[in-house]
Amino acid sequence: MFERVFGTWWVFPVWVRLTTGVLGLIVAQFLAYRDLDVERAGKIKEFETALQKLSERQRRERMPPEVYNVGGSPNPASFG
Repeated sequence: MFERVFGTWWVFPVWVRLTTGVLGLIVAQFLAYRDLDVERAGKIKEFETALQKLSERQRRERMPPEVYNVGGSPNPASFG
């Protein structure tokens, strides 16, 4: 529209065009990848929670059985 009103084209210097292009690429990269970090953090948290539940379950499974004496008193069993 500017060219039609004033009858001329604006020709910007090379450094302005180059800077605008680089800034445009940086903004595009940011917009494309900004959610990846949040998503990755969520997956890591989910994995840590699952790992914690698994380790808790394994710890409970590895607990020694409760042994009772003949008289009914709990651990440790006395064999004598």
